[in-house]
Amino acid sequence: MQKSNFIKLFFVMSIALLTGQCAKSLCYDYSSNPSRPAHLTIEEEYKLSEFVAKGTVLSEQKISSTDDPIGYEATLYTIKISKVFKGIIKSKLTIRSENTSSRFPMNIGRSYIIFVKKDNNDDLFIDNCGNSGETKKSHAIIQKVLTLNSDNKNGNKRH
Repeated sequence: MQKSNFIKLFFVMSIALLTGQCAKSLCYDYSSNPSRPAHLTIEEEYKLSEFVAKGTVLSEQKISSTDDPIGYEATLYTIKISKVFKGIIKSKLTIRSENTSSRFPMNIGRSYIIFVKKDNNDDLFIDNCGNSGETKKSHAIIQKVLTLNSDNKNGNKRH
């Protein structure tokens, strides 16, 4: 291991040990007020999302990187879509989750409601500061999305 990578790894591990947990992402609304935490409402995130769906994580693939102190730069999750609330999407999606404090970690075999956006490279991602989450913990969010979906009859398409 190169000395610079060892130092980075030591620094990251020291912070994790000192805080007792991994650092959580800070979410800020840079569009209107950089010091205001950003927590989009379900309605706002629904409008801003390319797709809103429910699905189960089938697999994950780590994208390795020698520049990253942990050894990978991102995780690609393959999700089998079971219900589409907004957008026209395939029955399987690949979501990219960067290895940063803003990552959206998922577990294989678990079901999630996901609000999916595209980045500048057209990669699909989930905002860690948004309303996505495990379906078993997101009943109120799913009910609100069902209401929004009924207002937008063209949103329930899959191919």
